[in-house]
Amino acid sequence: MSENFSEEITEYLKTLGIEQDMAKIYLMLLRAGASTAGNLSKGSSLDRAKIYRDLKTLQSLNLVEVVGGAPLKFKAVDFETAVESIIRNRENHITQIKSRKETIISKYSDQLRSMGENKDVSMHMRFLEGINSVITGINSFIERADGSINLFLDRRNLIRIYSHHTIVYLSRKMSEGASVRVLLPRSDSISELVSDIMRSFDVRICNLNEPFSYMTSDSKAVFLLLESESNATGNSMSRTVNGILIDSSEATRRFNSMFDFFWDNSEKNRN
Repeated sequence: MSENFSEEITEYLKTLGIEQDMAKIYLMLLRAGASTAGNLSKGSSLDRAKIYRDLKTLQSLNLVEVVGGAPLKFKAVDFETAVESIIRNRENHITQIKSRKETIISKYSDQLRSMGENKDVSMHMRFLEGINSVITGINSFIERADGSINLFLDRRNLIRIYSHHTIVYLSRKMSEGASVRVLLPRSDSISELVSDIMRSFDVRICNLNEPFSYMTSDSKAVFLLLESESNATGNSMSRTVNGILIDSSEATRRFNSMFDFFWDNSEKNRN
């Protein structure tokens, strides 16, 4: 057997849950046909006791058979049968895990639910700095949503998500059945862009002009977009956009309530 062949078979067996040393012992037996633990140890860096323990484990996995003798001789099961046996054992194990899960959930559903409701509901926040980090965070936030996404965006942030193709992520969510609502402050300078977005999303215009933009979703998270001044450029300060991702059902509820209030008191875009 070539070295590449041995390495590839060993790696494949490792993906099936067979430890590297046991995979090597199995391959040695494929070469030898039948051998004792002592003879196998002479052709490897493993000691005899280690090989014997691994042989017993391989035997329990139905990958190795005892063919008699004193001392005991072991023989490898053919490769196809060995792999089928491993896969069958894994499938049976997964079936047992799933069955156990259903039993536990059925038996303790009330207790598990109450534990989830009573645990700490403090906000978990992650700060993102710079436009690239913010856009990556927004796109990930959108992908996590299930049934609905609400966006309150000022002119700058509307242009940002439009120019960075976040619209594609929103469109994909809509194709999966999610509801996407966009609430914008009144501004003549964004009418053309709003008209473009209106082709796909439910957009409304309100008189409110918040100092920040935000997004909420039914995944119990809020994404805030904040402007900040940074380095002085000439006689002015340059501005950067940062983001705060908040994983909190309570924060999401509050922001969704605020969004719904302004949504109900807004009007559809007429452009």
